[in-house]
Parts: sequence; C-alpha cells; structure tokens
Amino acid sequence: MAIEADEKPRYYNIIYKKVAKFAASSSAGALGADTNGVSIHTFTNDGYVASIKISSSDASNNGVFLYIKDGSTIMPEGSVSVPLNSGNNTTVAIVDALSNSGISSRGDWIEQNGKRVIPVRGGQEFKCSLITATAASEEIYVTCAIFEKE
Repeated sequence: MAIEADEKPRYYNIIYKKVAKFAASSSAGALGADTNGVSIHTFTNDGYVASIKISSSDASNNGVFLYIKDGSTIMPEGSVSVPLNSGNNTTVAIVDALSNSGISSRGDWIEQNGKRVIPVRGGQEFKCSLITATAASEEIYVTCAIFEKE
C-alpha cells in the first residue's frame, strides 16, 4: 500500500545528518578500543546508519575505524580505506563506506532499496577513529545519515 501525500512513514523518522571531523594533527585510534574516538551520534531509540561518506584533505592515504560503543563494550563494524584527497578534488571520489567490503554490518542488514545499513540500538553510540594520525593542516570528515524510530 502506498503512502498518501499527507502521511509520513511511522516506523523510522528523520534522519539526522551528522558529521565527525578529524582536524589537523588528530591522533590515531585503535581497533576494538575507544581510543581517540569521535562520536557521530548517540541513539535515543533503535535505528540505523543509512549512509557514511568520507572525505579527506590528507596528503597521504589514511583509514577510518567505525564502531558502536555500548557502555564499555566496543563493537567494531570495520575499517575503511580513505585515499588521499578523497572528495577534495575532481579526480578522487568521496568514499562510500557502506559499499566497502571492510564493513561487517553484523549480518548485512539491507534496507528496502537494497542498500547495506548498520543497525544500532537505543542507548548505543556510533563512533569513528583514525587508523593513522592526520598531518598538520589536513582534515578528514565522516558524514552520516541516521534514521531513528519515533
């Protein structure tokens, strides 16, 4: 059944567009640890991360760890390689992290359009950290689209 013009879906509502920024000289994190992690979004209700785009002005290749923090428990979702200058010029595309084979997505949750998503429970925090520290004057941005239940 189609949604009428004056209706909105009742299961998941908006989207938060969230950005995590790693500024110049940001320190590296570690797989399976909350070391130097940057919070993208703390979920109030169950939901999912529908999009993760990563751009970089870094002059060398880097990588980003993506993980869920539940209290003191760290649940790695994977790591994504970020080529130098991704999304910062016309020759290197922005990185679509959910299309990357380095993301586990715990059983490969697929939304209705066939896109992989990362499910997150209410109370959990979606975070990221760097594999290698950024150099002076170079930055990496992780931009996410978040859906939460009403």
